[in-house]
Amino acid sequence: MRKDEFQSFLKCTSEATYARIYEYFNNQRHISEEHLAIISRRYFIKPGKALRPALLTLCALLCGGNEENVRSAAAAVEMFHTWTLMHDDIIDHDEKRRGIYTAHVFASKIGKMNLALGKDDATAFGEALAMLGGDMLHGFALDMLMHTKTKPGLLIDIASEMDGTLNPELLSGEQLDIRLSYTPWEKVTTGMIMEMMRLKTGALLSFCAKAGAALGNEKPIRKNSEAQRLGEFAVCCGLAFQLQDDVLGIFGDEKEFGKPIGSDIREGKRTLIMLDALHTLPPEDKGKMLRLLGNKELSQQDLQFAADSVRKCGALARCQAMANSFVKDAQEILGQFPPSRHRELLRQWSDKMVGRAK
Repeated sequence: MRKDEFQSFLKCTSEATYARIYEYFNNQRHISEEHLAIISRRYFIKPGKALRPALLTLCALLCGGNEENVRSAAAAVEMFHTWTLMHDDIIDHDEKRRGIYTAHVFASKIGKMNLALGKDDATAFGEALAMLGGDMLHGFALDMLMHTKTKPGLLIDIASEMDGTLNPELLSGEQLDIRLSYTPWEKVTTGMIMEMMRLKTGALLSFCAKAGAALGNEKPIRKNSEAQRLGEFAVCCGLAFQLQDDVLGIFGDEKEFGKPIGSDIREGKRTLIMLDALHTLPPEDKGKMLRLLGNKELSQQDLQFAADSVRKCGALARCQAMANSFVKDAQEILGQFPPSRHRELLRQWSDKMVGRAK
């Protein structure tokens, strides 16, 4: 199979997903507050890669489903993912996503321009509005999911999995991430960070895979061996994705990454690549690195020192090797399914998860 076939599938999935989302918003008449309507649509101005909708769709097709029948479910997971980004950006104090101002930053500008708010009030207004926008999308995601064409009982099963299992797992991962940010580096362990990544990133991908499989073979998720295996496949890919995301946070290109490079260092974010570096750097460099982590006033020279140190001590290479190991595990799980076009597309999807660093 040619690589451009996968790119074509991803492009078509993104276009179909966002067309369904735009249609949903155009039919939405219940948002009476103009500012809330603007912010809830904010991250759909520049469409994402639609990796999660593609995963759900491919798992459905692999298990015998119909692509058109899962369009609403695919759009629902993109909507769900987007509300988590909106809240995550507030927590992480990120100013940019996909090359545009994040929801809370843009909302604060609305506060300044439209309500003549001062700096502090505009910041508070922006964060509150973005939180409400995220909450709005959370509800819309569940509503959109309920428009999926399948057996009513199965739809209830999938909706229960989304709000009863995925939601608490994902939020627990977010809370663990927050708790780790207040935990001294010497008390942070690899296991803590791995669990945070599994919950914060892997849980949503696992849901996409399991929901897609369930829609494909029309079997409840918990009694569905294909769904469970594809869920494990997706978790491995999620771990690889997060590892590479952390790499890009230090070494990426800001225009391609869509977020400021070095923000993880300025925030002192507990990542596996940085924990590895702190364990292996010479004492003098480790001391300097600890002084840089969490310092919001870092210069480009400071960021370059951090990047060079992470590379020289081997943490970058080990992190990339671990990401590739997870992709290999994922592909071994995928190999348990009979050869098909959709299995090959899923293999290429998993390659893309780690290929973000290339």
